[in-house]
Amino acid sequence: MYRQIGFVRRQAALTASPEPRYHGSANAISRMTENIAVWNTDREIELERQSKLLDIAVSRLKKAEREII
Repeated sequence: MYRQIGFVRRQAALTASPEPRYHGSANAISRMTENIAVWNTDREIELERQSKLLDIAVSRLKKAEREII
């Protein structure tokens, strides 16, 4: 399923402000952006792990059973 459907990453909605930022960091990222990046990374790793476990389980089936799946 992971290989057929793929992986949909979450994205943060960013809106550029027309106001110049004289004070503070100009390239700071929000906590929400950090959380989305961590979720994307963790989710991709988890899906790859599940895919490998599925391959192992399917490889233990008989040929006829694999063709059914």
